[in-house]
Amino acid sequence: MIDSPTRDMIGYGAHRPEGKRIAVNFCIKYEEGGERCILNGDDGSENRISDVIVDRRLGGRDLNIESSYNFGSRIGYWRLLKAFTDRGLPATINLVGLAGEQVPDPLAAMIHAGFDIQCHGWRWIDYATLTEAEERDHISRSVAQVVRLTGERPLGYYAGLPSLNTRRLVTEAGFLYDSDAYDDERPYWSTEFSRPLLVLPYSLDTNDSRFARCRL
Repeated sequence: MIDSPTRDMIGYGAHRPEGKRIAVNFCIKYEEGGERCILNGDDGSENRISDVIVDRRLGGRDLNIESSYNFGSRIGYWRLLKAFTDRGLPATINLVGLAGEQVPDPLAAMIHAGFDIQCHGWRWIDYATLTEAEERDHISRSVAQVVRLTGERPLGYYAGLPSLNTRRLVTEAGFLYDSDAYDDERPYWSTEFSRPLLVLPYSLDTNDSRFARCRL
């Protein structure tokens, strides 16, 4: 457990910074195509977040789930791009590497519009199911992809479903920040590993998963 993340339940406490300016960062999830599917070499279909309640189909495809995810890549990305560019608002793309490989056109349009990229893992999976070596490889592939697409190294990382190794690997990989935290409204520094890492907490209040969580 030496290299595992610590648990800080105090944070800023009574010394919360006041009178400071707050930056609001809009994040567009670019995940469709990176979810679990036997076409991606997985052992079954996706079931974690969808508009319908389904069990995971092992060894086979679930066409309803695939079709639901296709909506984002066929329509959703373009609609969000227009909504932001019409208002002159920049955004961050939370890019799942494989999704970017499978659906390159809207991604290229977002990059052309000036959106920056935060790595969101190479796959949209639970990284606790991978070995440390496998996760390190996924991080490396994500970094190389962003450099290839933009000519710049990505600054941020958000696994979504991190392992006990994720933050340490992200720190070692030289990222400026990660967003695998839901424990505050303000950024803070993590000093758990080889160097300080800025943590920009993510909010699930505006995440599409809230619709799945609100089912009766």
